[in-house]
Amino acid sequence: MKVTKSPWLKELKRKHRLRELWDDYSDSLVIIGGGISGIATAYYLLTQTKYSVTLIEANRIAEGATGHNAGQVVDYFERPFKDIIKEFGFEMAANGVRDVQSAWTLVQDIIEDLNLKIDFAKFIGYDGYTDFEDLTDTLELKYLYTQGNLRTDKVYIANDYRRIKDIPQKYEGLYELAPRSQILKKLETTNKKFFALSECQKACLNSALFCEEVVSKLIDRFPIRFTLFENTSINRLILDKKKCFMVTRNNLTITANKVILATNGFESFKIINTNGRSVTYKFNQMVKGLVGYMVGYIDEPKLKPMAIKYHDEDERTANQEYFYLTRRKYLGKNLVCIGGPDFFIGNRAKYAAKALFSRKAKDEIFNFLQKNFDNVKESLKFNFRWHGLMGYTKNRIRLVGVEPCNPNLLYNLGCNGIGILPAIFGGYKIAQILSKKKQSKSIFDPLDKRIKKIPNKSKS
Repeated sequence: MKVTKSPWLKELKRKHRLRELWDDYSDSLVIIGGGISGIATAYYLLTQTKYSVTLIEANRIAEGATGHNAGQVVDYFERPFKDIIKEFGFEMAANGVRDVQSAWTLVQDIIEDLNLKIDFAKFIGYDGYTDFEDLTDTLELKYLYTQGNLRTDKVYIANDYRRIKDIPQKYEGLYELAPRSQILKKLETTNKKFFALSECQKACLNSALFCEEVVSKLIDRFPIRFTLFENTSINRLILDKKKCFMVTRNNLTITANKVILATNGFESFKIINTNGRSVTYKFNQMVKGLVGYMVGYIDEPKLKPMAIKYHDEDERTANQEYFYLTRRKYLGKNLVCIGGPDFFIGNRAKYAAKALFSRKAKDEIFNFLQKNFDNVKESLKFNFRWHGLMGYTKNRIRLVGVEPCNPNLLYNLGCNGIGILPAIFGGYKIAQILSKKKQSKSIFDPLDKRIKKIPNKSKS
């Protein structure tokens, strides 16, 4: 099945001039990756430090995962909060949530500082549930958030739900009862199996357009300190004691004092550390790749922007945990996007950006629509069908900070499915680190998992 360009890239109009690297080059600091992670990192380094910054992108700005998402902005983790507590302790876990939640203000500050003419639609969105265990997991999350003085939102349960009496007493006060019809109306579904919902701060943003607008402003504001090279792909990253050397696909060398990897994290280049133990033989051993499938169709602009996640126990498969719907303004009308099916690809696999759209994913999405909404006809045409590669770190928490094996390498990576706010916070944190501002221990810190250096047998 044909893949169309994502609506975010379709809406995008390039404002900056394409510049490619044609000779060896050096700068004090180089960022690899021109998606939202790299753009946010560049913004904060330029506005909060005195570094000269060069940004390297293998394709064009925002053409990777940033331009192939569903446009949803949320501040939660795709990992149970209680598991994060178990790994890092309550205080660090709670601070990690605060860090991501702080990015709501950060993104608004960027828009205002650069006077961006971009739609950042914030609203209260919803997560719907058909399963008692999903509901109690949500209530447990709210309970733990209240213990950590974190921002929490309302939970509503249908007053005719037969298992209300089974809800543990410790969650009393964390939810309200409401008519099931009210819950279904908020979820915009006719599927009466949904008996509960939680409210969440959400937003819709064309992150590709956001990146293009930001990078164009940075080029104008910092013509001396900021350089952008596109269509420049890195093959090897060699780390020395004082310098970093990036070798491009066409054997040009970029030299820098420090390098920041702000990529999706599922890359084919190698990292070679000549100053101590190896970082990793192949970089993508740190991150698992997941291909998400999405569709979109144009609708009349009658309804407000919205984002809804549907946790339906009957629809849960190996390919998706939930379905989601986003709605935002698009070329004078509304664009409705639906996603959910996704497929992991192995460490040795290569993502085929132009591969055909999965018929299985299309059928799963269409079945979801027919089951949950009225008047979904077989003739419904999807104006857009696209897929995108997301990088998942092994513990499903973003990597932000200094590589333990070599302090000249830093990370702001790991999309983990909901990467917009963490990416922006990560850029802010990188600037704080390189400004030598004291940092508390964080759940985002890269762990020291060194691979022992193989002895050089050629030496006597």
